[in-house]
Amino acid sequence: MTKRSLFLSMLVFAFLAGCAERYAPPETEGRDLRLSILHTTDIHSRLLPYDMQVLAGDSKLGLKQSNAPFGGIARVAHVIKRERARAGRSIYVDSGDCFQGAPIFNAFRGEIEQRAMSLMRPDAVVIGNHEFDEGIKNYATQLQRWATYPVVAANYLFEPDEPLGKIAKPVEIVNVDGMKIGIIGVANFSSISSITDIGNSLHLVPMEIHTVIQDWIDILRPHVDLIVAVSHAGLGEDEELIQATEGLDIIMGGHLHIVLNPPKVVQDKSGRDVVLAHSGAFAKFVGRLDVVVRDGDVIAHDYQVFPIDSSVPQDGEMLELVEPYRAKLHQLIDLDSVYGFATKMIRRFDFAGGDSPLGNLVAEGIRQYARADFAITNSLGIRTDITPGAITLDQLYNVFPFNNYVTSMYLSGADVQDLLDFATRRAAGRGCITQIQVSGVEFVMDCRAPSEGCEPECPPRATDVYFRDCTGENEPPPITCSDTSACGEGQECCPESSSRAGTCTFVGRCDDPCTRIALDETSVYEMATNDYIAKGGSGFSVLKVNNTQVVTDVALRDAVLETVIRSPLCVEECRDPEHDNLVLDGCSGYERCVEDLSAFYTRRRCHRVAETSVGESEKLSECALDLGANCDSASACMSLGTCDETRCQSCTDSSTCPEDNT
Repeated sequence: MTKRSLFLSMLVFAFLAGCAERYAPPETEGRDLRLSILHTTDIHSRLLPYDMQVLAGDSKLGLKQSNAPFGGIARVAHVIKRERARAGRSIYVDSGDCFQGAPIFNAFRGEIEQRAMSLMRPDAVVIGNHEFDEGIKNYATQLQRWATYPVVAANYLFEPDEPLGKIAKPVEIVNVDGMKIGIIGVANFSSISSITDIGNSLHLVPMEIHTVIQDWIDILRPHVDLIVAVSHAGLGEDEELIQATEGLDIIMGGHLHIVLNPPKVVQDKSGRDVVLAHSGAFAKFVGRLDVVVRDGDVIAHDYQVFPIDSSVPQDGEMLELVEPYRAKLHQLIDLDSVYGFATKMIRRFDFAGGDSPLGNLVAEGIRQYARADFAITNSLGIRTDITPGAITLDQLYNVFPFNNYVTSMYLSGADVQDLLDFATRRAAGRGCITQIQVSGVEFVMDCRAPSEGCEPECPPRATDVYFRDCTGENEPPPITCSDTSACGEGQECCPESSSRAGTCTFVGRCDDPCTRIALDETSVYEMATNDYIAKGGSGFSVLKVNNTQVVTDVALRDAVLETVIRSPLCVEECRDPEHDNLVLDGCSGYERCVEDLSAFYTRRRCHRVAETSVGESEKLSECALDLGANCDSASACMSLGTCDETRCQSCTDSSTCPEDNT
């Protein structure tokens, strides 16, 4: 017997010794037992309602743009209480990652998340990878101070003196009206690259997941009516776990922020059906799985998700808990100030799998701050899109919830090639979807496999690597042209609307003075990135060994904020290139900017009124009417912060607004 197996056996014996009563054989043979499992996952600190752009997937699940804002733990708590009251027999479980994702976590390091979760009285919560973002000591401290619920993780082996090891249990047994339910915690390990051996910074070792979960299934099976795994492993890992074990009944999963509606039914090792449900992320949904159990088998199930938006009432007890933290947060961080404007959605992913608009913005911001030759950042470090309208610090915190910092280093050309080859190999394993966003460099990901015509010895690699030289020193002289036929190969004639009309430049770069210079493996290049992947995060060990690293004290969100501030104003969209003057009348970009910003300020004021008033929806309607929001155009009554609100109160349409309020 190995030391690890011996330790597990001792752990099982000690656990069972204290649970004799709960492990008594069930007395429900031949009876149909009904149970409702309420489920949340990946809340990611979205304790306060927030705005977002509702995409097709969320829309199909019931979220409506007109019902913004979304999320908020007080609304989640209301649904949990309501559904518990409606159900005859129920449990509530959470699949982890309650931490990280909104400014309230940055301010209070998880304290309010633990207090809010405790108030909802879950029957079990599994450990997610982001619980460790401020270190294992912080997580254990917050649990010790505030948590009143069971924390489960069957596949973690803790060092003997690790405080978290004294808090977390492998399983939890609950008895609900005579029905015994065994809950096994399946904690995440695939996203935590540092936990590989005893002595690591987290002071824990992940055990072989299939073996340890099967051991606990075998222990629990004779003593309970139902076995539920609460998992933060991810969808693929959940399916593999079911197929590699036998005896599980249900997995309530998380980590990948998806909703399975209806749930999947996956056969286990013995051919028995196991129900697999995921309930989304960011407090957008609460899941409810209803099952009928007979003699240890799930013979029927039904599932529904409840959208969390402004149509859901807020739980008063939870509001009372959260309000002091909300007020303190706004004192600490000026989240509402507007720093820019997005005329359209700036997406973090590209539908074709290449670099994305937001990825380009982020990488360019990092590169410009460090004044480096090129920049890279990991795609998954950009956590959400920038929605059309005002760009606030609150939104940038949502894009960059992690406190990552701009880091620069020097790489040889050969090192750059190795780095891009590694990035391509990672992409090839994920459908050839890039895992990095770049600025100042371009390359082609060759993800072909041998079956696609590639030679047998040809791993995925980066080809056609070029740097962009924007100094102007290597720019060929402009060529006057009347059409593209006058241009050389790879060039085109600029359109008449371009400020450089009549000159030939590279295709698609009519106003870009940069030129492309091929990678030289003997040259040295300065690269800017973030400290997470610079330390080897997400598998980037090729960077971890670089000893020229300089970590700045500038957060990624601040570097991008600086880029946003320097970006062209809305009025620049209205510049007439022929006469080099502004024509604001009829300029749709400017008008949309004014209207959207006006609506933003109106909405923000109205919600502040509602937060301190009884009857939120009524007060919102009154406020919107008072501020002239029923005008044909919001900008008819409010300009960019200069509106005289009292003069707009009587406004019913744009024609009756005062002339100086445009």
